[in-house]
Amino acid sequence: MSLTWALFAEPPPTAMDPNRELRGMGSAAVVREQISAGLGNAVAWYKDGWGQYGDEGCLLEFHVPENEDPVVCVFIHVRGLGAAETLLRLARQNDWCLVDDSVTPVASS
Repeated sequence: MSLTWALFAEPPPTAMDPNRELRGMGSAAVVREQISAGLGNAVAWYKDGWGQYGDEGCLLEFHVPENEDPVVCVFIHVRGLGAAETLLRLARQNDWCLVDDSVTPVASS
C-alpha cells in the first residue's frame, strides 16, 4: 500500500489558522540537494521534479515542484515499513516538519 506524506519547513496551517502563509524550504535545486545529501546521495532525480529512493526498508518517491520558488511543500509517495524512520531522520537533519497526509485533517476556509 502506498501513502502520501509531506515535508514542510514548519508545521502546516491548521483549521484554527487556515490562511497562515508557510515559510519556504528553499529553491527546488537546494531542496533536492538537501534530500539527496540526507539520503546518502542515493536519490535518482527525473523530469518534472520527481525523485526516487529505495533501500531494504522502503521506497520513497519525492516530488519537488520545479515551478515554485521557494518550495513550500515536498510530497512523498511512501512504501515500506522503514519509511517513517528514514523520513523522520531526513526531516530532523534539515529542521523540516514531516506530515502523514493520510491522517491529517484538511484546513477549510
